[in-house]
Amino acid sequence: MNLPLRRRFVLLAATAAAATSACTDAAWAGREQPRPASDRMVLPPDSRTMRSPSGRYQLVIRSDDHWKTRLATGELTDLCIPGHPVVWQMALPQTQGPRRALVTDQGATVMLDSWLNVASPHAIVVVDPLGRMLAVHEFDAIVAVLGVSRRTVAQHARLGPWLSGEPVVSDDGTAVMLEAGGRHLQLTLADGKLAASR
Repeated sequence: MNLPLRRRFVLLAATAAAATSACTDAAWAGREQPRPASDRMVLPPDSRTMRSPSGRYQLVIRSDDHWKTRLATGELTDLCIPGHPVVWQMALPQTQGPRRALVTDQGATVMLDSWLNVASPHAIVVVDPLGRMLAVHEFDAIVAVLGVSRRTVAQHARLGPWLSGEPVVSDDGTAVMLEAGGRHLQLTLADGKLAASR
């Protein structure tokens, strides 16, 4: 086809641009793409405070370096004793601390998931009133107790990667009830054992 010189130049330029774009795309295939500014990870506050239902115990989860590292510190205090003594203080295992935590009036602490919204090896952590870590349940262990597939758990999840409802402390403070995968879980606080009720 005998095209005018200007038209031939435009077609050649367009073809070269398309080839360059294809090479660039191929070079980036399989590589991690830069995140847009709106997709940046949101850091937790430097300090978060939770109290037991009666207000006796107070749990503070904090960063001592404004999250320059991903380490969080947990500290439980007894507000009913003069001077509010520290019951326990420890470095927490979760990345940037737990996403959720609750304290019972007996001083037991339950921490759920890590701040990062991913399946965690510290999906449930139970600490007794003396600061001893009684149990750690990873995400896959919870799925196994539920007896359902990971897909079913994900389909029911509303609060993070597995929880479908807010955790509830039993009236006598001995257990925490959890909902996940269309079933109910009971977490016994005396020993940290997890069981599915239905």
